[in-house]
Amino acid sequence: APKAKNLGIRVSDDTGYGSWSAMANGIIYAADNGARVANLSYGNSCNSATINSAADYLRKKGGVLTVSAGNTGGDNSMTESVFVTCVSATDPSDSRTSWSSWGTSVDVSAPGAGIYTTTNGGGYGAPSGTSFSAPLVAGIYALIFSANPALTPNQADNIIFSTADDIGEPGWDMYYGHGRVNAAKAVAAAEATLGTRDTVAPSIPTNLRTVSLTSNSIAIAWNSATDDNTGVTGYDIYQGTTKITSVGGTAYTHTGLTPQTAYTYIVRAVDGAGNISGDSNVVSAITPDVAFGISSYSVPTKTTTTATVAATLTKPGTVVVKYGKTAGALTSTASSSASGTSHSVSLSGLTAKTTYYYQVVATDATGTVVTSNVSSFKTSTGGGRR
Repeated sequence: APKAKNLGIRVSDDTGYGSWSAMANGIIYAADNGARVANLSYGNSCNSATINSAADYLRKKGGVLTVSAGNTGGDNSMTESVFVTCVSATDPSDSRTSWSSWGTSVDVSAPGAGIYTTTNGGGYGAPSGTSFSAPLVAGIYALIFSANPALTPNQADNIIFSTADDIGEPGWDMYYGHGRVNAAKAVAAAEATLGTRDTVAPSIPTNLRTVSLTSNSIAIAWNSATDDNTGVTGYDIYQGTTKITSVGGTAYTHTGLTPQTAYTYIVRAVDGAGNISGDSNVVSAITPDVAFGISSYSVPTKTTTTATVAATLTKPGTVVVKYGKTAGALTSTASSSASGTSHSVSLSGLTAKTTYYYQVVATDATGTVVTSNVSSFKTSTGGGRR
């Protein structure tokens, strides 16, 4: 499916282990981000209540989930699910492989023996498993959705099942399901339905508004759009004329912004057929300026006779460090005169094994002065023996 976009979602740890909840969260994330097809090549997925619930959520947003039947060579003892497409494996002679699981859960079969693909660590190989059969079926779903984006999940299922080559017992059977999938027939069947293709765009999202502002983020929200056929699957968000993201819900927080800067947004709704609405109302907001202050300060390094005071400011400014041997007599100073937000000030001529008190004084370009609390540190003890 060369025009399909890929969204890789990690649901496992470094060993390949994944929990049902992590897999379900991945499926939900795919649904919320506009995916029409998701594949899960994990054994026992066909009958997991957690996976079925997530698959139901995906289908309600116009997508389908393919899963592997397993590689036990026996009955996987799973019941049929209306929410997932469970796939067994065939070999080059169109026979079920000896290691492929089978049972009432199987919907279709697909090649799974010696599938040429990339290998872990680089290069190519020809491994086997229903882990390869299920994504082949996912690819065919992608092809038929590309041929006709208006297809519903039920319509797509019917096309996959009805166009499969019946290579087992006549009709459905527990080894091959409805048969071995046939991509060419499936695409032709999808193209034959184009007369019913949805070409009507969803309604325009209304009441785009600013929900909250910080110096580096803007949160916006809007009212849901409606669609006459395939349903609204997501929303495209534009900053000015540039699309910045797509979301499944009706709210978005734009982060990493610059203080005291104006930003403008519009939102467009997208339906299951790929139709895009007109522009919402325009909303503009200015991020508030951040107050000048000292974010943090510390003494990261010290020796018997020196110390370094590190200070971070909320806005560019200069820094002076006042210090002394008592909190009430900070008579010595050291400074960092270059304007910036990060400063490192060196204190020298100190006495070993002595407590010093210090205070950070910061000044910005407008002459605003802020001071830290008085803190203390102790210089290091000198080496050698008494």
